[in-house]
Amino acid sequence: MTGWVKIVEGVPVDAALAWVAAIAAAVTALATIGLLVGAVGTLTSARRQLSLLRAQAEREGRPYVVAEVVPGFHGAGSWDLIVRNYGRTSARQITYTVEGLTKKNPEDHIATPLASYLESERWLAPGARERVMWRHDPAKGITESGVDARSTVRVRYRDELGTPFSDTFVFDTGVLGAIAPVPTTGPEATSGADKPMRNLAHALRAIASHIGELRR
Repeated sequence: MTGWVKIVEGVPVDAALAWVAAIAAAVTALATIGLLVGAVGTLTSARRQLSLLRAQAEREGRPYVVAEVVPGFHGAGSWDLIVRNYGRTSARQITYTVEGLTKKNPEDHIATPLASYLESERWLAPGARERVMWRHDPAKGITESGVDARSTVRVRYRDELGTPFSDTFVFDTGVLGAIAPVPTTGPEATSGADKPMRNLAHALRAIASHIGELRR
């Protein structure tokens, strides 16, 4: 007790014990605060991680509707619009706003039916697509039809929960047509001028072209 007596010399024992207890309580409180701070930091980090995981799940689970213009089935100078849902869920209430869609002339066979298609709400399941006529360039014996060579398309749609999405696409068939590969229609017949042979040659060229387009 000699050391203890020296420490508390001149100080009542009760007061010394109270002082020691207060120090111990302060140390305990500081340790508790440290634990709380650590717990809050861990909780904040966990919430941030959960938020990132939730955002990633929403991105991966949403529909992705993409529009593209490709060389068409109707031969050189024709263009088709392909709309595909690349997402994992259905795209609903799909609507389009197209700049440059006007009836070019009385023989324009694309503008009116295309406008009707674009004005109606569409629905695409995951991986589904639709392909429609888009444009036909003017050529010998062919009048210009459909959408302008350069056009802008805005696509709006919703997911299964009603969340809205939209994307804008710009197409220029003048630029694309200069470099886009087009499947060959096969060789022209050099013999057999009778009608059945001409029809057969035409059919074979059409089949060759369509088989090539199936890869697009």
